[in-house]
Amino acid sequence: MATLRNPDPQGYVPLADASPESTEDHVVFEPVKTWKGYIWDTWELPQDQRRLLFKVDAFILTFASLGYFLKNIDQTNINNAFLSGMQEDLGMFGNQLVTSFFESGFYPGIHYMLGSWYTPREIGKRAMLFWLAGSVGSMFSGFLQGAAYTNLNGVHGRAGWRWLFIIDGLITIPLAIAGYFFFPNLPQDGKRTWWTTEKEHVLSIKRMQAIGRAGKQPWTKDKVKKVLSSWHTYHLPLLYILWNNGNPQYAMGYWLKSFNDQPPPVPGTSFTVPEINTSIFLVMALTWGWLSDGPLQGARWPFIYAGAILIIIFNILLLNMPLYSNVDGRKVVYWLSNIGHGAGPLILSWINEICSADTEKRALIVAIANDLAYVVQAVVPIFMWKTTDFPAARKGYTYSTILQVLLILETVFIQLLLWRDRRKPVRSCGAESPPPPIYSDEEEGEGGNKPGESHYSHTN
Repeated sequence: MATLRNPDPQGYVPLADASPESTEDHVVFEPVKTWKGYIWDTWELPQDQRRLLFKVDAFILTFASLGYFLKNIDQTNINNAFLSGMQEDLGMFGNQLVTSFFESGFYPGIHYMLGSWYTPREIGKRAMLFWLAGSVGSMFSGFLQGAAYTNLNGVHGRAGWRWLFIIDGLITIPLAIAGYFFFPNLPQDGKRTWWTTEKEHVLSIKRMQAIGRAGKQPWTKDKVKKVLSSWHTYHLPLLYILWNNGNPQYAMGYWLKSFNDQPPPVPGTSFTVPEINTSIFLVMALTWGWLSDGPLQGARWPFIYAGAILIIIFNILLLNMPLYSNVDGRKVVYWLSNIGHGAGPLILSWINEICSADTEKRALIVAIANDLAYVVQAVVPIFMWKTTDFPAARKGYTYSTILQVLLILETVFIQLLLWRDRRKPVRSCGAESPPPPIYSDEEEGEGGNKPGESHYSHTN
């Protein structure tokens, strides 16, 4: 019989009698510590879960990361094509509204899918890898644009910018076809995905049950009322909006470009925009994902605080440092100022965990958070990050600092609300609620249960 303990604050449900292998009536979540687990968490799991997660990583995480990588390449290539001759050749502009309409559901949809398959020990680093794949895609687009224009411009009578979209299609269409066949159902939908065995399908359901991750339920009037009256619906999206809009905009490119003005502000010194170094940010963000899932056991809030404090520090430095009398110092601060902006995927992972008990609300809040964050981002920077204020951007850095302070306060408030909910006799949401038990099919006569009936116990 599997004996369960109540979940810890991160939603883990360790088994008191954990064994090295899950069986038909027993699911093991107690990790086996090994140095390989610091590299990838599946090494700490029993063989059956390791095999399952290998498939899930291959078909969900790989598809998601490649898809987001290619989406950002294509999205960036529209701007690159405009700069490379599309306007002159066709007399037209790329319509970002149309492309955004088809792209908008991908990012929140993938986060919802990650939250439907992975436990708190697993989701943080995978959400981070997915997010960073988009950043790498945006960076790679510039190299692709340069290579296409240099080597393919005029080939077969086609301009370089046309080859950009041909290359995009050649890469993207096969991935879309593969996604149609390999992208899975949700574990608790009741329909087994073809690349999982029956035992793996049952195991995937029990893994989600063990952390209180609910299956789909129909929308009802009472459900709508419950969602609208929940603090999650308002405060969790606000948390993501503050994070997404609190990052300093890239005034660095304008600062680097200003050295090429005539007369130059610093004679004999010039830079190019590609010198912007993003590798520090990538390393820091990956480190946060691994630390959150590993040593901090699924805690997301420490990185919200850490990121906000780092950005505040660098904003203050950028506001007070002279523009040109300490060029090397300002350049270092510019490059480091982005390292605090890695908490976004962890915030969405936290939303998935907090709202585990209601999958419809979980999907809705992830989508609302993402959409409203970009609505604000599309409007407010017009007033706060004016290019006419660059490279000093004093209003922008002040605005960013204010949002970081609000982000800290909102995180504190959410933690207080979660603490309050944990103290209620009837808890209402996700990782803060006791999860449904993992059921064990006992033989008839043990504990009065017939074969197939549920038998479980809780140990505090």
